[in-house]
Amino acid sequence: MPRVNNRTDVLILQHRREREHPFNTARIVDMALDRCRLMVDHNDALARRLGDITLAPDAALLYPTDEAPLLMELAPELRPSQLVVLDGTWHHTKTLMRDIPRLQQLRQVRLAPPKPGNYRIRREPNDHALSTLEAVIAALAENEPDTLGLSEQLSALMQAFNGMVDQQLQCPKSNWRANQRRTPGAANVPRLLLGDQSDVVVAYGEQQQGDYRSDAPPPPKGEPPRPVYWVAQRMVSGETFEMVIDNDCLHDAYFADRLQLSPSQIGSAVTLDQFRSHWQNFLHPTDTIVVPGPGTAKLLSANQLCDNTCLILKSINAPESPEIESTDPINPTRAAARLANAIAKTIRYGKS
Repeated sequence: MPRVNNRTDVLILQHRREREHPFNTARIVDMALDRCRLMVDHNDALARRLGDITLAPDAALLYPTDEAPLLMELAPELRPSQLVVLDGTWHHTKTLMRDIPRLQQLRQVRLAPPKPGNYRIRREPNDHALSTLEAVIAALAENEPDTLGLSEQLSALMQAFNGMVDQQLQCPKSNWRANQRRTPGAANVPRLLLGDQSDVVVAYGEQQQGDYRSDAPPPPKGEPPRPVYWVAQRMVSGETFEMVIDNDCLHDAYFADRLQLSPSQIGSAVTLDQFRSHWQNFLHPTDTIVVPGPGTAKLLSANQLCDNTCLILKSINAPESPEIESTDPINPTRAAARLANAIAKTIRYGKS
């Protein structure tokens, strides 16, 4: 996935129904951008969460209303340092606007795309509608015309997106164009998870303190999110990995308690470089890393933790297997509980 070193903070609010879409462009944006946060929840929960975080004083909502000024026509001093983007169908975005009062308080900006988007996998409400990825690319290009190298990075991301769209459209038995009834929840389990899972490592990472509290400082501009706690387990052999990575936020008692990290665990913290070395020594060249969601995947890529193939469980659909029980966490931390849940899902998908 191409990396984009953007200066503008991007906050994406994703409707809960959108997270299960197999071609989730907001997730791609979150993985590619250096400064991006993806929040996924029900409308009322998103309203509470958005009310608890600090937005930039000049933050703007990207929203296609005729009353909003065009982003490209704003004077440089009026360009926002933070963009809020809504992800979902047109109906979903209207409900987000309706149910989240803070969105209604933000100034709005809009795009004027010169041509229709290339997201041919889903029908758009009009000829000028763009996917979330296309909208973010266009917005960053207009908001940061002078950022060195940004144009090339955005072009690379757009090329990768177009390639994924073309590849998806070439898949057999595609019924989107004919508007036929779709099979809900059709299985898409990767072959790498089927059968022998001895080369599968399930991992979960906690990242440095974000802005879920109003007094929490944002990470320095231009820096990717840093991991602060990492757990993993190799399927079949059961070999485990656990490491705390030193970060100032670990000394915040509220944050440490949220992660359920003990003082002794925090006292054993290593540097990011030491963690990266230990993690790479734990992995085999043929390993596939399975992670619960895009957050851990972004930590892997943004911090160059390894070059192994990474699979995201949230992008997989498979029938439920009630006989598969959850595994025991390797310790009492929040990360270990989430890792255990991801391991149980990996076992279930392997039996699909």
